[in-house]
Amino acid sequence: MSYEYMEHTADKKIKASGKDLAEAFGEGALAVYNIILNTKKVEAVKQHRLEIESESKKALLYDFIDELLYILDVEGFVACKIKSIEIKGKRLTAYLVGDSYRNYDHHGDVKAMTYNEMDIKEEKGKATIIFVVDV
Repeated sequence: MSYEYMEHTADKKIKASGKDLAEAFGEGALAVYNIILNTKKVEAVKQHRLEIESESKKALLYDFIDELLYILDVEGFVACKIKSIEIKGKRLTAYLVGDSYRNYDHHGDVKAMTYNEMDIKEEKGKATIIFVVDV
């Protein structure tokens, strides 16, 4: 139920954890959005649904973060809350709540998701993901 930014030479390295993989993915999503703006100031006025299917868990994480950046670039949507994420095998369904990022002061930019240093660990009652985004 948390995330942190780890040291990285040029980009942002994120470590997110939760009670399961879905919660860790949600924390990772909020960490990405917090690079761009303070999500605590974003109002929950819009909802966005994502459905992604990938070839592996790492590909699913990559595709999820990539899709978040896509909807930010194309629709201007930024999430302040992850209403729900469900991961079944290599399929993810997420409901995000947020607003247009244009309504808020933003202080950063995320260019792309990478596979650089990506790691996914699942244990009983805890999941941790580590990934790097290009800023």
